[in-house]
Amino acid sequence: MGGNHMETRRTFLKSAGVAAGALLFSPRTRGLSQNETPVPTGSLRIRPDVATLQPQAGQDHPIIKAYKRAVDLMKGGQVPNDHFRWEAQAKIHADWCPHRNWFFLPWHRAYLDCFERVIRKVSGDDNFVLPYWNWTKDPQVPAAFWGAGNPLFDSTRGIGPDEAMPAEAVGKEAIDTILALSDFELFGSARSTRQRQATGEGQLEETPHDTVHGTILGNMGRVPLSALDPIFWLHHANLDRLWEQWNRAGHKNTSDTAWTDFAFTGNFYDVQGTPVPGVKVSELDSTSKRGYRYDDQPEVVSAPMLVSNFKTLDALSFATTNTEPAKRGLPLAAHIRPNSEFFVAARQAAAPVKPEREKQVIRLVISDVTPPKENGALVRVFVNCPYLSVDTPTNDPHYVGSFSFFDVGAHVEEDHGKPAYTFDLTAAFRKLNRVQKLPKDQIQVQLLAIPKTKKKEALIEFLPGKFEVSVAEVQD
Repeated sequence: MGGNHMETRRTFLKSAGVAAGALLFSPRTRGLSQNETPVPTGSLRIRPDVATLQPQAGQDHPIIKAYKRAVDLMKGGQVPNDHFRWEAQAKIHADWCPHRNWFFLPWHRAYLDCFERVIRKVSGDDNFVLPYWNWTKDPQVPAAFWGAGNPLFDSTRGIGPDEAMPAEAVGKEAIDTILALSDFELFGSARSTRQRQATGEGQLEETPHDTVHGTILGNMGRVPLSALDPIFWLHHANLDRLWEQWNRAGHKNTSDTAWTDFAFTGNFYDVQGTPVPGVKVSELDSTSKRGYRYDDQPEVVSAPMLVSNFKTLDALSFATTNTEPAKRGLPLAAHIRPNSEFFVAARQAAAPVKPEREKQVIRLVISDVTPPKENGALVRVFVNCPYLSVDTPTNDPHYVGSFSFFDVGAHVEEDHGKPAYTFDLTAAFRKLNRVQKLPKDQIQVQLLAIPKTKKKEALIEFLPGKFEVSVAEVQD
């Protein structure tokens, strides 16, 4: 490895000696290394819930033991080649990860797939599978990731072992709402033609993903450093599981060729260190194509899932700009005045229908956001709530959802502009319709900043620059 590689968190990002890329094996039986065994149909590896991996006879579960052994060796540089070093694996994320666009999910699926294989090789345990952390069921960072001298412990974390992830971001109600979305861009982030172009976060990314990162803080709170924390991989495995669960529930990925034909070029290397020319998104649209499934999912080899795409109707898109900052505990309201045709569509969307009959969704986009200086802030979004305060519960019918800030102001990249957050107003409109409070002449979008800490000196101030509501319709 060329250059003077420094074993420090601060300098590894600038090291010229670490190869930019990952170790990725081609799908199923195609393009496998000579040392890899093809995965037979019906023999998918099963990724387990980390909560089920309890110690046995006073010893770590074999999966946890293998993970600890591999991480310890990778951190110490005792690996077959420099691509396996812990900082080299984290640098892949720093150099290539897409966030705030619809390549977020497939890229991280490839990243986790290659990392799982690295752990098998370094640990010497060919039975290793990457666990997932189900923070909906178990909102605290698992016990196996704490303790001085533990390779899975990251001392930079800003929380303790007893602190939980916020229920409004990772709880069952929040996740069920996300899993009910019918629009891929609302679920998996906004359309993009470039890998690292910031076009807008979908609800899976902006809510549980960002909030978990922003709650743990430390390395996990920084995009370039987050993969240095061993819990990162289990966090993203759970997001990957939820994507597969969303598909298995009948929701389809986009058929837009800008997504299906996109290739992650130059990101990955095979186990011998040979560059992989490109890994197409269409090779990453199901876990079975990568040779694994999750323990709560049936063993079904799924085919590519395509559907006609939702497209914003320009004639039913309305926006307003904002110059007032949002401050801690004080609602910020933006007033949008759509035309009567929009409200006709809104009433139709609010009517109870079966998911397969849904042809339109009402989108809300909050964009051109200048983030706060404080990490860990969470923002609640309401619509047309006349009594909004910090005490308004998240089960109020006016509640839309929440978003958090991941790596506020610190992740400056080409194409990574100011963040944008996307919400489906359809579910909120249905709740308001049931209580006869559906908006009739204006949309009042309200933001309420909630700090991670309740200390008076913990200030939050951020500036949302634009609010837009629109109707998106299935295009056959």
